[in-house]
Formats: sequence, C-alpha cells, structure tokens
Amino acid sequence: MNQGQRCWNPYLETLTREELHRLQLQKFKRIFHWAYTHSRFHRRLYEKAGLTPADITSFEDIRRVPKVDKSMLRDIQGKAPFPYGDALCVPLEEVVEFRQTSGTTGQPVYQPDTWQDWEWWSECWAFVLWAQGYRPGDRVFIPFGYNVFVAFWAGHYAAEKIGCEVVPGGVLDTQARILKIREVRATAMMATPTYILGMAETARRKMDIDPTSLGISKITCAGEPG
Repeated sequence: MNQGQRCWNPYLETLTREELHRLQLQKFKRIFHWAYTHSRFHRRLYEKAGLTPADITSFEDIRRVPKVDKSMLRDIQGKAPFPYGDALCVPLEEVVEFRQTSGTTGQPVYQPDTWQDWEWWSECWAFVLWAQGYRPGDRVFIPFGYNVFVAFWAGHYAAEKIGCEVVPGGVLDTQARILKIREVRATAMMATPTYILGMAETARRKMDIDPTSLGISKITCAGEPG
C-alpha cells in the first residue's frame, strides 16, 4: 500500500458514474439472488411482493423490493435456526461472530456474521479511515467496551488492516484511558462524540491536562446522531 495514495481502493473510488451504477446493479442482483435462494424469510417476503431474481434487471426494479425493518427481524429472533430465525442466509455452523444492536429503540437485533462478513466490515471502514488520514504507523486508541454491541469492532479491525497499531482501552476508566493515551503517544482515536467531549472535559478539569497536548491528530466519531 502506497501511503501517499489518495484512495484506499483507487479502482473502486475512481469509477465513472456509469461504471459505478453497473457495478452496484450487478452486486444487488447477486445479493438478491443469494437471499432469495438461501433464506426462507427473504423468499417469503419477495414472493409476497411478486418478485423473483429474474425480475431484477434495472435500478427501477430495485424500487419494488420490500424493505426489511428491525421489527420484522425481532419477530423471528429466537426461532430456528436459533437465535437468528430464518432470515439467516448461511448454515448456522458458518456463523463465527455474534453481535447485536444497542437496543436504544427496543429489543436488540442480533447480528450473525461469517468471516467473510467481517472482511467486508473492515474493508468498508478502511475506506473511511484512509480518507480521514489514518496510515500505517498511526497508533489508534479505542476507548470502547468490546462487548456484544457491534459499535467499534469493525473500526478496530479496519485500523489493523490499514496497518495501524491498535490500543484497546476497553476495561479502563476515563482517567486511566487519558493516561494511557499519553503514555503510549496515541495519534488517533475512535469513540462517540459525547464521550470524546467528556474525556476532554475530564482531562482539563479533573487531571489538569490540556487535551490538545495528548498528541491526538485524528478522531473518528460514530454512534450518535448529529
């Protein structure tokens, strides 16, 4: 990887609009076919809408595809194959990671992932982190609980994929995290916006540390609106 290159994936990120649309349609048709043929939940949903894979030939056809919302996924959770229900599109033995949503708006939605899914997750985040200036040699501090909530897991793996050194600050309290950032000379971090602001306030008011002196040059925020 050339650290000076502008894009993480120069091929995909420099496609013309027409080339991008062709690729998007190709990928959508492939994933629609996979869901239709491998998931009883999706097949029922699409057949009810009068759709089969052969019907998806253009972007206009995509507008006819029914949406899946969280309530639909909650309704099938706990059924076979347990605990994900029949929306699962792979054999249960291929699932290697359990994650779930935060539960802010109701019962958490379970997220089963294969190793291919995690490769996709980290690749998507790598696009973002590279665009934000993350590079091999960055030391990335992640003050995240590392629990069943999916949150910054993908950011962790993406930073590693780029070539960064990741420092997980999961079990530390806020003041210990601030001290660890200073101790290891972290250059970047990821957290929710309010937690970043809270850390800065704690450093300034409770520890007499100027947050700007810690050496963090890149901050990736996610997980909260606005």
